[in-house]
Amino acid sequence: MSQSLIFTLLALLLLLGGIFILRRLWMGALAGVLFLGIAHVRAKGVASLFPAAADTLFVWAELGLLIFGAYLFYNLLHRQRQMETFHQKIGASGTGLPVVLLFGWFLGSLMEGIAGFGIPAMLVAPLLYSFGFRPLTCVIIPLAANTASVTFGALATALRIGIGVISPADAVVQYTVLLNALPILAMPFVLAWLYTQTEGISLSWRSELQTLLAAGVCFLIPYLVGSRISVELPTVLAGSIGLFAFVALAMPKEAKPPALLWWQSFWPYLLFIALLIPASWLFKPIGWQWLEGGKKFSAFQPGLLFILAGIIYQAIAVKQGARKGFLHAWQQTVGKMRMTLFSILLLVLFTQLIRTDMAAAYAELTPQHPWMALLVFPGISGVMGSFITGSATMGNLLFAGGLKHLLAGQLWMMLALAVLHSGSAVGNAISLQNILMVKSIVPDEIEEARIMQINAPVVAFYMLLVWLAAWLVMSL
Repeated sequence: MSQSLIFTLLALLLLLGGIFILRRLWMGALAGVLFLGIAHVRAKGVASLFPAAADTLFVWAELGLLIFGAYLFYNLLHRQRQMETFHQKIGASGTGLPVVLLFGWFLGSLMEGIAGFGIPAMLVAPLLYSFGFRPLTCVIIPLAANTASVTFGALATALRIGIGVISPADAVVQYTVLLNALPILAMPFVLAWLYTQTEGISLSWRSELQTLLAAGVCFLIPYLVGSRISVELPTVLAGSIGLFAFVALAMPKEAKPPALLWWQSFWPYLLFIALLIPASWLFKPIGWQWLEGGKKFSAFQPGLLFILAGIIYQAIAVKQGARKGFLHAWQQTVGKMRMTLFSILLLVLFTQLIRTDMAAAYAELTPQHPWMALLVFPGISGVMGSFITGSATMGNLLFAGGLKHLLAGQLWMMLALAVLHSGSAVGNAISLQNILMVKSIVPDEIEEARIMQINAPVVAFYMLLVWLAAWLVMSL
């Protein structure tokens, strides 16, 4: 066993020990950072830490701005009860499969596309609970539904920062869409099955077939169109346009909100998208680099657009008679995000320091089995990365560097990165951090093991479909 593999395993064990034994992610990340930092200094000197530190600051700044801005925007809308009337109208249809798909699949995906980082599931869970679903359903459905949407979620942060992909023409983007098309069509059926298990009911699958197919198609078509325009848009369009289409095609007539209510409820998100699209075109080509060959800090920062959209939204709300609350929302966001941002800083530094050892570990573990390096290991690594860190972005940062180094110059490297990314997305369904966050806002106590036991088959089924698609691509 090589030194690189030993260092990789020890660092990961320290991280896992902090998460599962001490129940403090930041402690595990700090222990791993100290261990790797000492190892790097002893092997190459203090100067070897400078490139990792520089890249860490740029990655952390981008992630920090996005998380802070997204949560601030959510707080402002929540304080003004922006979606309350819409929820009441939909709730008039009663609890049932269409409501589960509307909120868990589409609205959750819209929130994932715009914000991500745990906000979608934390938003959807209490909504489902208010409609009378069982607490277990309210936790399981948002976590399971937040799978395919993460592939381009949080404005494609996991792709842009985790792998370094910014163009829809990139092969990783095209492979990601191809690998996730079949799982997307299957997910409404999976969610329906979960709904029957957690609610203890039976469905007439024949009578619900049209509704489930409509949900998959309504999501997939905007997802495909968005992937040809910008990496930030597939999940946003799938969640928004797909939601409107699903309501028109599958919701009971008496539960369909009028057009004016749609506008009253969703105009803040349209405002953000209206800022996002031109800013993407104008500022993406602009960036700054601290060290040659290092991370480039882009002038395009969606987090700043969230803050700007929040300021505009609050100004309009105050003019319409709402009470002022921007400063309070800002303070609340700072208080909520302080430890999160510190943990992310340590995690990013951890991933930067472990990248070279991870590459060597990959090479050692898969020397005689190239198909494992291309398909199996990337998928499992992505799932484990999200499971450990609670973030697809962090999962990609943790393993993408090693995968690129191992497969440099090989034909299917981009496909392997797409498999890794797909695994990082679906791993959110069993991430311990996501489970803890979601169950904390549902009144009844639910065991983490129970949640993971139910969602683990969903993750396995999803990855089998991804591996099948990847194998077909390599075979054709």
